[in-house]
Amino acid sequence: MLTRWAGGRDIWLKREDLNGCASSNRHHIVGLILLARRMNKSEIITACGSTNHGIECATLCATLGMACSIYVGARDALNQVENIQKIMTMGSTVIRVNNGGMSLREATGEALRASTDRFRTSFYRSISATRPDPYPSIVRTFQSIIGRQAMRQLNETCGRLPSLVTAPISDNGTAAGFFYPFLECQSVRLLGVEAFGSAALCRGSQGVYGGAFTYVMQDDDGQILPTESLSADMNLPAVGPELAYWAQIGRLECVSASNEEATEGLRIMQDTEAIVSSLESAYAIQKVLSAAQRLDRCEVILLLISGP
Repeated sequence: MLTRWAGGRDIWLKREDLNGCASSNRHHIVGLILLARRMNKSEIITACGSTNHGIECATLCATLGMACSIYVGARDALNQVENIQKIMTMGSTVIRVNNGGMSLREATGEALRASTDRFRTSFYRSISATRPDPYPSIVRTFQSIIGRQAMRQLNETCGRLPSLVTAPISDNGTAAGFFYPFLECQSVRLLGVEAFGSAALCRGSQGVYGGAFTYVMQDDDGQILPTESLSADMNLPAVGPELAYWAQIGRLECVSASNEEATEGLRIMQDTEAIVSSLESAYAIQKVLSAAQRLDRCEVILLLISGP
């Protein structure tokens, strides 16, 4: 049905919303926690916007017998009470952050402070590729499982590469991993979609955030601007440095979508495919339909549906 909305262009969905709290949350969490074990750390400290990340982290820490402290913005926590209870049930500590905008940005800052104070015993597990090396490469490498799998599955089904690969750009590094296997395939267009209120690639400028030189939402004095998004995972003022580089060299195209477009994207996906997508994926749905109208009918489009 979604193909009909695209004027007959063949749209394929790479669904990462069906496996527990979404397999897109799990890949790089495993990598970073294994690294922490190798470094003999006893505690994982992290921050999250979507508490699905927190559930995955708490589950793995409980399995490996590690302590876990998870920082969540108080505003984000209000809408995720059930998930926060699940996290605490698994033995992890949840710290609600009440300063500033009470969202992901503030939670990340507090988590970093705590990990610095307890550096000898704790490991800061970033959910984001917006960090200094080696975080971007670790997150991208583990998340690229998604892109490699999608490339193989599409080749087996269609016998060809897609003409357009689209993903929402959020804080969990999924877009970098999804795009990475297609990076050297020059015939494949890469389209990243940001939330308009936190569109660092589309509206930001070069600066330093979280120890990485990248694109940041900031004013002329370098002060970080407030951000706004329906999706907690997209409510961050910066983007991963690899995505920033790909955009700078022209390999990655970037657009932003409004909250209204995201709401309409949710409705379209429910009406056409009976899929309740994540809010971050909703930002990309209308943009990929618009891009499809400019392609030939024989071309194939691949869209990442993350979530839940």
